[in-house]
Amino acid sequence: MRTSAVNGHAPTRPEPVVIAGTAVDRILLSELPDIVEQMIGGHRRHSTDYQRLPPEVLQNDVRSVSTDAVRYYARWLREGASATPREHDRLAESAARRAEEGLSLEAVLSAYCRGIQGLYLRLTEAADAQDLESVRELGARLFDCLREAVNAVAGGYVDEVRQRAGAEQDAKQVLFSALLNENPPALVDNTVASRYVVLNLALGRHPDELRAGINTAILGRRVAGRLRRTISAATDDQALTSLNARGGIVLVPLEDDFSRQRWADVLAAAERVAGVPVTAVVAVAAPDRIRAAAVQNSDVLDVLRWFERPPGLYGLDDVLVEYQLTRPGPARRRLAATLDPLEHHPELAETLSCYVDNAENRRRTATRLNVHPNTVDYRLRRVSEVVGRDVTEPSGMHHVMAALAARRAEGTSYPGESIRKASGE
Repeated sequence: MRTSAVNGHAPTRPEPVVIAGTAVDRILLSELPDIVEQMIGGHRRHSTDYQRLPPEVLQNDVRSVSTDAVRYYARWLREGASATPREHDRLAESAARRAEEGLSLEAVLSAYCRGIQGLYLRLTEAADAQDLESVRELGARLFDCLREAVNAVAGGYVDEVRQRAGAEQDAKQVLFSALLNENPPALVDNTVASRYVVLNLALGRHPDELRAGINTAILGRRVAGRLRRTISAATDDQALTSLNARGGIVLVPLEDDFSRQRWADVLAAAERVAGVPVTAVVAVAAPDRIRAAAVQNSDVLDVLRWFERPPGLYGLDDVLVEYQLTRPGPARRRLAATLDPLEHHPELAETLSCYVDNAENRRRTATRLNVHPNTVDYRLRRVSEVVGRDVTEPSGMHHVMAALAARRAEGTSYPGESIRKASGE
């Protein structure tokens, strides 16, 4: 910004730029909401990258930083000042998020240039011949504003790209790979803890994935980034992570006693921030047992999926019976075959599956299937006749539930069951 010094004294504040009788910085602040709305509308109209951003990014993050940027411009115009460290960091951090989401640097810088151009047109629309010098001065000062913004934005964006490019060499990633792959040479280091919390995560779909025209790659990176930042903040940046839009693995050094409630709270917070359902399986393991723990956690996630368990934090103890019943082998195949006769009776298979998934509650099952409870009772009696096991008796139901678990582990499903799941019920 241009200022002048007199006799060695501090630079004086420049005269305000006045157009049509009003200082331009006051116009920016008095019309702030409308100006920001016009900026966001311009992004939507002129930038394919911004068009494909999830709506909540535009309405929350982009709107917030645009509002702050216009406030900064007003101050810079009024005071002839440069960006403060806080203002610089605010713009840089927003640019870093755009880089993380996959937007091009060209798109981000164009958005700022377009915003300054829109301000110039808005502030000069009421100017007349007498305002010529003020219009010229406004143009010069807005160029100064743009330079300040571009310096911050380009710096923040490039820093993020550099960090991402070097992630493969990052010490955390090296340690993560060594622990997960049981690489002894890499583990001879005093940075290795005696125990680790091993978390396997499975993420549900974000609601915006169903919206037409949304760039799901950007959305996925944003979800994974939010999850990573939340877990990192909760662990004092000690977490070792490998996450993507569908889940991943987290390793955290464990110095004190393991608290399941603490991790349930961390994951609940991560779920709220990321905006997707989070299902997690946790175990505690020594460094040389991390790989085995992660493999077992992955198997438990499969069991949770087969049994349609709700999102939340689980351990092996929560599904011991189901886990054991679904281990591969001749016994599992033979147990699964118990229900083969139902393949010719899709309506009965659907009812049995729904009944088991609803904790053997006939009324909830009837509601789910949109039939009368008496119809559920009738179908269950028919299931007993077809498979040769009385599902109205505890011993028969236990056998059938085990067979259903084995069948799901075998990767087979009934026609009726497939229809129910495909419909999203």
